[in-house]
Amino acid sequence: MVKFFNKKIDMHEMLKQTWESFAIQGEIVTGLSDMLKKLIQIDLHYIAEKYGIKQLSKITDMEIIAKLLKLMTDRKKIEIILMVASPDEFDLFLKILDMDSMGIDEMPYESYAFPMDYGIIFSFYHQERRYLVVPEEIKDIYRNINKAVFTKHRERHQLFCKYIKALCNFYGAFEPGQFINIFNTFNRDSTDLAEFNKIYKNLTLRRQDFFNYGKYILEEYFGHVSYDKMDSFVEKIKDKPYYMPGKEELLKRADDYYFEITLKLTALRDYVLSNMCKNEEIVDSLIEDIELLCCMEQPLCEVIYEFKRNGLLFESTKQLNILMQLLADVYNNTRTWTNRGYSAKEISEIFKEDVPLVTGIPINELDDVIFKKVGRNDPCPCGSGKKYKKCCAR
Repeated sequence: MVKFFNKKIDMHEMLKQTWESFAIQGEIVTGLSDMLKKLIQIDLHYIAEKYGIKQLSKITDMEIIAKLLKLMTDRKKIEIILMVASPDEFDLFLKILDMDSMGIDEMPYESYAFPMDYGIIFSFYHQERRYLVVPEEIKDIYRNINKAVFTKHRERHQLFCKYIKALCNFYGAFEPGQFINIFNTFNRDSTDLAEFNKIYKNLTLRRQDFFNYGKYILEEYFGHVSYDKMDSFVEKIKDKPYYMPGKEELLKRADDYYFEITLKLTALRDYVLSNMCKNEEIVDSLIEDIELLCCMEQPLCEVIYEFKRNGLLFESTKQLNILMQLLADVYNNTRTWTNRGYSAKEISEIFKEDVPLVTGIPINELDDVIFKKVGRNDPCPCGSGKKYKKCCAR
């Protein structure tokens, strides 16, 4: 329960009502025409927009339905939508295929939102229960397609999507030529620019974690920054070589939650566990946050304050100095987007470039609240050996 303006809100009930609002209210029907006629106008227009129908305000709902019945029963279009469905979405589609309807009382809306966007699946709310239904026309189309050919194309689309996500997470931005170079290095069944463009266009029928910007494919992060920042990033990377990872190393990056545990990160984690916090869950969360900040090349002072944010304060400046060196090692050895997958240290050593490496920051630039509260008669955190009251407390 959450209190809001002195009223109690049942979050589960609120989500339930939200899911129900996307459903057709009333008795379940299975024919596509009947389903479209039951939609409220805003939902009908939404599907029509997905299928590229223009000037909806100038045509009647019955004219929209007539256009949709043609577009939504186009075999090639249906195949493409199913090719770009996620594994879970496709499994759900197959599960409903041999049913009139499937009850889904606890299934979250996002689990079937994409196939519902294109009318591959419809949602009903009948007698206080939610159901999912695949229109009979869609079932007939799928049953009559060449499954061997379809499966081959679907697997190809899913593989391309995995590589695109991995490259975005690894480089931040990449050119299609780099995709083709890496993909052909790791796969017998090679690709070319024409196939890449075709599959990329199909993949963007749905919301993805990447988008096109000029000649680059950018990670979703850049969709939340200004054009100036995007242009600045592109300018920084344009003449740099790409680091070429191994296949296994690269494909791990398709998982948004994966990050590389380097030897330097391990050393940092071991020190924190031994000297600052015995709770592995807290320390692992801290290490993950630090790796992300270093990857994004945030100022080292921001990295230091992650300790405070996680409730870990320093006992002395001596301890802080040790941590500063460990953090600098992590920072210089973390693969970054602006170095196209190389670390600052690798750029410096391999290409003999004068890359400024992080060495630390002056302690006087940090506020005192990163230290544990010190009693007046306790040893001073600065490491002088004097009591705090006779040293820095003065």
